[in-house]
Amino acid sequence: GDILVFLTGQEEVESAVKALDAEAHRLQHSTGYALKLLPLPLYAGLPGPQQRAALGPAPRGHRKVVVATNIA
Repeated sequence: GDILVFLTGQEEVESAVKALDAEAHRLQHSTGYALKLLPLPLYAGLPGPQQRAALGPAPRGHRKVVVATNIA
C-alpha cells in the first residue's frame, strides 16, 4: 500500500521528498529490493498536475510515499 506522511510546511515537505528520492535511488541500486519508492509532495501551493499525481494510483511495482502538509 501507499504511505502518507504529514509535515507542517512546504519546505519540510520538499526536504523530505528530496531525502526519500535519495533513499529510493539507493534502494533501487541495492540487490534484492524489487519495490521502488515513489516520493511525491502534496501541499496547497503545488501546481494542479503535481497534486493530481500525488492522488493518483502508483505505477505497478512502486510504493507511493505522499508527503503532505496538513492543509493540502
